[in-house]
Parts: sequence; structure tokens; C-alpha cells
Amino acid sequence: MDRKWSRILSRHLASVLFITFAVYGYRDVLPLATVDMPVQDSAEGKFLIAKLVLVTIAGVVVPLVTPQMYIPVDQEVRCPINTSKI
Repeated sequence: MDRKWSRILSRHLASVLFITFAVYGYRDVLPLATVDMPVQDSAEGKFLIAKLVLVTIAGVVVPLVTPQMYIPVDQEVRCPINTSKI
């Protein structure tokens, strides 16, 4: 798989996981901060907590710490500070 598809699929997966995180946050975490809203998935118990932790790690933490590839703006001008010997 080339770099273009890798970048596209990585961003797509990160966005899908973040949307999943946002939905779980709206359905299950936000009601804990209010008085009149019930938790939607309260029957799941400890399984719900495990899902929230995993979705938080996969949807928020991993995309934030994933290194991004450096793509120079002007590839014709090479500065010795920005390049190194291999």
C-alpha cells in the first residue's frame, strides 16, 4: 500500500473512532454530569467501562501521539539544517 492510501485510511479510521468516542460520551458520560438525564447503556455495567476506556485510547490517545510525516513546502530549496545524511 502506498503512502497516499495509508494516510487516507489512517485519517478515516481516526475520524470514525473519534465519532464513536463522541457518541459514547454523549450517551453515557454526559448524563453522569447532569441530574435529569439517564445513562443510556447502564445495563452493560463493567463492560461499558471497558468499552469507554478502549474507545478513548483508540479514538483520542492513539491519533494524538501518532507521528505525522514531514512534507516540505518547497522541495527544491534544500536547507542543510532540515536534512541529514543517511
